Amino acid sequence: MSMSVVGKERVVDYLLIGGGLAAATAALEIRNRDTHGAILIVGEDEHRPYHRPPLSKEYLRGEIDRHGTYGDGGVYVYLPEWYAAQNVDVLGGVAATELDTTAKVVVLDDGTAIHYGMLLLATGGRPRRLNVPGADLPGVQTLRTLADADEIRMQLTTGKRVVVVGSGFIGLETAASALSKGAIVTIVEPFPRVWPGTVSPELSLYFQSQFSRRGATLRYGFTANEFIAGSDGRLSAVRIEAVDHPGTVEDIGCELAIVGVGIRLNTELAASAGLEVDPQHGIVVTERLETRVAGVFAAGDVAAYPDPIGGRMHFEHWDHAIASAQTAAVNMAG
Repeated sequence: MSMSVVGKERVVDYLLIGGGLAAATAALEIRNRDTHGAILIVGEDEHRPYHRPPLSKEYLRGEIDRHGTYGDGGVYVYLPEWYAAQNVDVLGGVAATELDTTAKVVVLDDGTAIHYGMLLLATGGRPRRLNVPGADLPGVQTLRTLADADEIRMQLTTGKRVVVVGSGFIGLETAASALSKGAIVTIVEPFPRVWPGTVSPELSLYFQSQFSRRGATLRYGFTANEFIAGSDGRLSAVRIEAVDHPGTVEDIGCELAIVGVGIRLNTELAASAGLEVDPQHGIVVTERLETRVAGVFAAGDVAAYPDPIGGRMHFEHWDHAIASAQTAAVNMAG
């Protein structure tokens, strides 16, 4: 594999790519075992690592600010002083574009080449977007980053008409937050009920009733097939269609649509380097969270790990980001 290095070069013992909770957790675990190794976290987000769960809940509702750590009025994993004290560098706003596992070097989009001893891929995922007309209109939002949350938070006002597409965790959490801010909320979901593959019909009905009694309009069994622009070029309505009755459509007027239909795993860097990637579950790793290339590990959403019952799987959850990062870090530090 040939690499194009046009900028400066840097050497670190541990390179953690992703810039989120898993990378920050791994940095702490590595430092607990290696007090001197050079640790560098690289991420596309311009912010230092933060927690995602409050973005759809406390932070979205304005109950906490970004400053401070999560649990102490903010969203960040650690304060800036922690990184300085632990001698952990964070490089934000840059993307890793090339990886050579033989040469042990990663090239960033600014041309910087980083030579590493151990590598952690904690690249997470990006929101799925609907492939329908108007999906890129102003007013159509996804929620994954702090910047996304800031944009939605600014728009959640009393009387704002909001359509939430999808009723997974992100969809229902943002819908609940919008209702608490006085917004007029409609939830659109192609399944006939909440989480049909996970909970009983009785529990689905209970969840749905909680939203209905708080004022939400439920459109289960419908898909969003178009976002419609108003005269100002911004979103003015979402057109939905009944799953069981194609051609039966309804336009729901709104100023804001929040699309929460899952994520796509960021596996492109790993795949380009020849690492094994499961198209459904992510970067294939062993029980040590190590790929088939020695010294290259994966953690968080993107790690496809062996499970004795379920087979190969991945888990998109806050707890897993922490636990998998800790496991990978222990094995990286030796």
